[in-house]
Amino acid sequence: MWVLLRRLGLAIATTLTVTLMPWIAPTARSAVTNATVSSNATYTVIRRMTIGNPSSHSMPVLQMQAPLLNMGSLNDTVTLTAISAPPVAVTNDSHGNQLGIFRIPSLPPHSRITITFRYTAEVRAVRFDLKNVSGSYLNNSLYTRYTNPQYGLNEGIDTNAPAIAALVQRLLKNVVNPAAKAQILFRWIAKNIRYNYSMKPSGNALATLRTRTGICTDYAALYVSMLRTAHIPARLIGGYLSDPTTGTAAFHDWVQLYLPQAGWVSADPTWGAGYFADIGDVYHIPLYLGLEPYITIYGQKAGSQGPTVTTAFTVSHQTHPPRLLTTYNWSRLPFEPVWVTRLSEWMLN
Repeated sequence: MWVLLRRLGLAIATTLTVTLMPWIAPTARSAVTNATVSSNATYTVIRRMTIGNPSSHSMPVLQMQAPLLNMGSLNDTVTLTAISAPPVAVTNDSHGNQLGIFRIPSLPPHSRITITFRYTAEVRAVRFDLKNVSGSYLNNSLYTRYTNPQYGLNEGIDTNAPAIAALVQRLLKNVVNPAAKAQILFRWIAKNIRYNYSMKPSGNALATLRTRTGICTDYAALYVSMLRTAHIPARLIGGYLSDPTTGTAAFHDWVQLYLPQAGWVSADPTWGAGYFADIGDVYHIPLYLGLEPYITIYGQKAGSQGPTVTTAFTVSHQTHPPRLLTTYNWSRLPFEPVWVTRLSEWMLN
């Protein structure tokens, strides 16, 4: 009875929240006074992770750690709306991304199991007016973390490397305003780094600077390295690019930098001119702080073979408001009235 009352309460509370929230909290209003939200779009994001046992022996217990999308910023809000197998626990990585811990009790020989995640992504086109942005940074935890030379080494970021420091010093000279500094560094990358259409990454910021070529991850890592070297807090953003005008649909990386009086400002050095403090489209879908977290599996090998993991990722543009949740395997509790079951199913579909 207690479980029934809890579920009924959840259904009623969720229905009221979904109904009233648009009236309580308009989504187009920004707390940052120099940012303008010009348009928005809604996407359905579906990710499938398939864990396989390629061996002829059973794998009795496996534990998988996998990223859960939980971005919430001025540019977007990503909400988990359904998952086919709930995690047994949730934790966070060093960037603040959520990680789900999944337990697989048994994986028979030559079998596989798929976990499906469904998200709704509300993406907003944001433009910043930085003409009057000035001031200095507080020496707080945000500033310390995102200017720390040791933070991001595993992402190809080379803060304070001699070659990068020399270039930053030459470009900025006596410039004091952090917004002006960030724009000068952005323009240099947009002008001097060429895209590597062989899709082979440089590997780190120093290699990109030396070869003057790279892919989106390399552009972003070099820009973050230069910003941090100039004492401007910055971080990588891992996301997805869905541009119907060009047919582009691929993972993509760009940058957020922190400016006094403005907060986190987005910039895409790969796309170059026009994309500094102005992600003026709804095609950039932020998914992760930093690069995409790894999927890690712990457990017993079957002979000499370990489990395999494959992922599939699809993004579709919604042309109508989404319903709240979908595709849970929701079975009726004993003695639960049918109308409560139907209300729960409506909430989850």
